[in-house]
Amino acid sequence: MAAQTLQRGCVTVSKETFTKLTTIDTLADVGVFSCRTLRTKNLSFSAATNTLVAKVLGSVDGGLTYPIQVEAEFDVTVAAPVVKTNTTYYTHLKIQVKPKVAATHGTLTVYADGASY
Repeated sequence: MAAQTLQRGCVTVSKETFTKLTTIDTLADVGVFSCRTLRTKNLSFSAATNTLVAKVLGSVDGGLTYPIQVEAEFDVTVAAPVVKTNTTYYTHLKIQVKPKVAATHGTLTVYADGASY
């Protein structure tokens, strides 16, 4: 889904959805959430088929590099979605995923939203 951004005066609200089927056993990029003007960022993770491991990296240089570990690797099980909220400044957040157990692939869906306040 393409990013949707709404701006009213000095307030900006944005949302985007990312989906990735794992096909390898190492971390793979799911997507990049552009959040340059957003103060509060919420990421909601849900897994289908098998338990997955997700990780979030941050960029402060416009998405050229991702040297900051925003969220260390964490499990996303089929039965329990995970929500992560962050208020630290980043221009972009990169979401990565891999299977919890080798060769037991699944699909990760991430709903990202944020607001400038």
